[in-house]
Amino acid sequence: MSEFFDALDAAYGDGQDISDIRVVVRRCWLFDFLDYPVRAWQGQGRLFAGGNEWLGYMTHDGRPFITTPRIADGRDGTAPTYEFGMTLVDMPGMSAFEAYEALKADQSRVIGRSVICFLALIEIGEGLRPNTPLEFFKELTMQSTRFEEKLEWDGTSMVRRYTVTLLTKDGNVGRSAVPGGTYTDTVQKDRARQMGAGLDRGCEFVAGLADRTYTAG
Repeated sequence: MSEFFDALDAAYGDGQDISDIRVVVRRCWLFDFLDYPVRAWQGQGRLFAGGNEWLGYMTHDGRPFITTPRIADGRDGTAPTYEFGMTLVDMPGMSAFEAYEALKADQSRVIGRSVICFLALIEIGEGLRPNTPLEFFKELTMQSTRFEEKLEWDGTSMVRRYTVTLLTKDGNVGRSAVPGGTYTDTVQKDRARQMGAGLDRGCEFVAGLADRTYTAG
């Protein structure tokens, strides 16, 4: 077992009540845009972990600058589409506008790049400098993007927001498109949706036809 889970087990101990738990686990997301990587974590303030600085994507009133999807178990071989919404903020060494314009102008900075999720274990008294190494959780690949620029009222003045929507898939993407790959009903319907086609029911009956022999009359 990894150092992360050893520390997590030790932190749980023999606790029988939620008040006995003295540790929290938060997700850290690396959006590996070429030349403009964004590191953000599920909280407030700056987290220092794994040799990097992670910006908290929760505002003081609990609203997220980044919306993240619920990650499914991919062991069935399907590759659902995961959608991330990201309101860019000024990062060390680059402004939100600079990153937005660069990503929008050159899609090679985005398409095919990785979104990697790590787990951070934060014990009581550690603050935002956890001692336990980050634990790898999931890697996704960016497939396509949408960009939006708009003016919003922040309570005191109008501010310009730069939003990037990322559509990603996990490592199972493309399995059904290669020889020896796997077709599933879920994958086929998802592919049809992405291509703008109507409901594709072509794979609904495949499982029921397995191991059967049909002869022409």
